[in-house]
Amino acid sequence: MQLVSASGVPDFAATPLFTASLTQSLAELEDLANLNEDPGIGWDPQHVGYYNSWIDEGKVPHIDMMGLVSAQRVLTRAVLRGIINTVRNTALDFALELQTTDPKAGTQNGPTIAEPSIASTVFNITNNIYGDGTTIAHGDGTSVAVTVQKNDVESLIAAARGLGLSEEGIVELRQAAEAPEADRPNRFKALLTRVGAGALSLTSNISAEVAASQVDQLIQQFLGQA
Repeated sequence: MQLVSASGVPDFAATPLFTASLTQSLAELEDLANLNEDPGIGWDPQHVGYYNSWIDEGKVPHIDMMGLVSAQRVLTRAVLRGIINTVRNTALDFALELQTTDPKAGTQNGPTIAEPSIASTVFNITNNIYGDGTTIAHGDGTSVAVTVQKNDVESLIAAARGLGLSEEGIVELRQAAEAPEADRPNRFKALLTRVGAGALSLTSNISAEVAASQVDQLIQQFLGQA
């Protein structure tokens, strides 16, 4: 067994090959965490072919006269257990917050989300689960709570700074946004790869994965594709 490095891998491929998104239910994650060894997500055979082509081109580290047969992204059981605990703790916090807001919350004929206090609590908890202040997930149906005008660099920068992107990241984002139109896609992809990999520090309590997802939404708005 040999570790495969992301060194030399083109920017567009680094994220899909070396990161993993967990969309399974909590029950499935518990099953994975209880295995006798750390589970892994295998590479698509096409991705293995890509990596071997980069070996032939001398772009990636490799052992002479050898190629890649298969590869997988390993998910440690400790990480899985941490995710499970975080989800459970968040759900418990949600329930306690609702009870503190109104002891009748969750009971028959109790208050609903139409009540301002309940609505505020539900919004805040949802933001903690899916938004930019946590490391849990960024799910479908979630959107950035800001609007970026198409081709408006300053609104893009302001929104990204509001998400907590560091000044180093802001500089790269501005350079990508102000680049010639034909060069923008590749520069944006390179930026998102660095953000998702945690290469760019963040100035607020936000995970690298969520940051990349949020910044990508801002970029799509800037490009007029959202």
